[in-house]
Amino acid sequence: MAGADESKQKQPKGRTLAEFGKLHPAEQKLLEACAAGDVADAGDKRPDQRTEENFIRPEFLRFLVLGGDKHAPVHEKGVQMRGAWIDGNLDLEACRVPVPLYFWSCNFAGDLMLRDTDLKGLNLRNSKVQKIGGDRLRCSGSVFLREGFHATDEVRLPGAHIGGNLSCRGSRFENANSDGLFCDGIEVGGDVFLSAAADGRRFHATGAVRLLGAQIGGDLTCSGGRFENADGNALIFDRAKIDGGVFLKSEASGEKFHATGEVRLLGARISGNLECIGGRFENGNGDALSCDRAEIDGSVFLIGGFHATGAVRLVNIHIGGDLNCSGGRFESERDALSCERAEIGGALFFRNVECKSGAISLAASHVNSLIDDPESWPQGNRLALDGFRYDRISGNAPTNSDSRIRWLDKQQPEHLGDDFRPQPWEQLAKVLREMGHDEDAKLVAIEKQRRLREAGKIGWHTVPFHSLFGILAGYGYRPMWTFGWMLGIWLSCAVLYQIAAYQGVFAPSNPRIFAEPKFQLCSPQRGGNWTDCDFAPLEHTAFNALIYSLDLILPVVDLQQDKDWAPMVNRAHPTKVSRYENLTTSETFTASIHEIWWLGVIARGVMWFEILFGWLATSMFVAALSVKFTKE
Repeated sequence: MAGADESKQKQPKGRTLAEFGKLHPAEQKLLEACAAGDVADAGDKRPDQRTEENFIRPEFLRFLVLGGDKHAPVHEKGVQMRGAWIDGNLDLEACRVPVPLYFWSCNFAGDLMLRDTDLKGLNLRNSKVQKIGGDRLRCSGSVFLREGFHATDEVRLPGAHIGGNLSCRGSRFENANSDGLFCDGIEVGGDVFLSAAADGRRFHATGAVRLLGAQIGGDLTCSGGRFENADGNALIFDRAKIDGGVFLKSEASGEKFHATGEVRLLGARISGNLECIGGRFENGNGDALSCDRAEIDGSVFLIGGFHATGAVRLVNIHIGGDLNCSGGRFESERDALSCERAEIGGALFFRNVECKSGAISLAASHVNSLIDDPESWPQGNRLALDGFRYDRISGNAPTNSDSRIRWLDKQQPEHLGDDFRPQPWEQLAKVLREMGHDEDAKLVAIEKQRRLREAGKIGWHTVPFHSLFGILAGYGYRPMWTFGWMLGIWLSCAVLYQIAAYQGVFAPSNPRIFAEPKFQLCSPQRGGNWTDCDFAPLEHTAFNALIYSLDLILPVVDLQQDKDWAPMVNRAHPTKVSRYENLTTSETFTASIHEIWWLGVIARGVMWFEILFGWLATSMFVAALSVKFTKE
């Protein structure tokens, strides 16, 4: 009601054409054009100065804009003027303007005051104004500030309602000390264009461009635009709701999107894509592009020459499609690309990426597919992968264990050392296993165990067993290694036992045999050898080095060899020559006995080692099988 009362005060009903006296040439042209529905042409170009030919009084223009009178009728096509100089402020605050307004190539020497104004449409193509105050403006049509439009002070449209498009193609907004274009809370039924014009003129804003909480029914297009606010936000549309896409990219003509200062869309809701193809984002050591908590139903493209100097933040972002960074360039003294807690429904493309400085963090994020190349990830341990989850590796990205382990080795030093993070290793092994790359998955899992020990994450009292478990069974991922070791130990020990037996080291372990006189010729002291003696009792097990070694190394198998035979260790004389009587022929003979006493010691020690190794290897094989079945 207050606005209506104010409107009545600003539009006195008694205002008539006669009150303006003699009209200037441009005013006369405008009067005639309004009656006929034509364009009043005061000059072909936007005037740089006031002349008698182009001069229009703002109060006369206001009279026509508000409908004129019976002597100055205004056609339904509206007020249409080209090349005029409006000398002063055009005050339409809280007014209801019944016709559309077209001011092409005009120069407003003052401000355009549109606070709480109700319009049909507004076109200021190639016009120049000092300031526009359009708080809570209502326009049922479109607002065109484009193709050469130039504002030398702040343009304000906070809380405005525009039924059509807001087009600022090829325009210039200058307000270096504050906001160039202030549109917080604006509602636009169509598209918003802050982009280059078809004639090649760029959108250029000096000062912040603000669209906080904006609601846009179509696209937000900033392609080819230049946004400058080095000490603050260049373009900000936090919490904006955009039913189309957002385009911060290069034009087909080659004009690049270029922002000096932070580009922010914190908590924005975008139904289409966020495309930064070929865009240039600069903000020194600050944030170049901030998209924290944004929700994007489409994909995000940081490709095709995309270049960010300053951090690119995609923290806690939700992307329904892909995140494509292929061909992008990231530079920052801090995190060059931060994607912590990001949820990406499609793929993460990370190919041909250049990251000269700054870290890349994918901590606690999730993507459907990882499509990368090893060279793109930053060198020098500047990668954070703890909590990074991906369902598969695709698109010809490397899946061999060597390449992937080198990728994991690019993590931050502390995550490979004292603060070792096992999750990236577990995740990689899990994905490779699910993709059918079992061998590579095992190699990654084995390497993880080695790194755990190197990082000191294995208890000191279990380090020896852990190391031995790795050597014998590959930490459970190579259970057949245990059989290989057992086979090697079995055969090696069997060879040694055979040599020892040939030298007369082995003897029966049953003391009854030594008490029988008829068996004495089998004793080495009488020139015999217990292991191949013809006088040995038939019921006694014959010595076999292979079976003896197998009996020792298999703790759960009893082949009777280790019970019937044992190496002799203690000998009375190292070398001895004795006379003996043959018990069957009563003849006597001499024998030279070379007592190899040290071979018996070795054979006994090897026997103990093989028994212990058999128990240990069997235990590790059982543990390895449990690990294998648990992982599967």
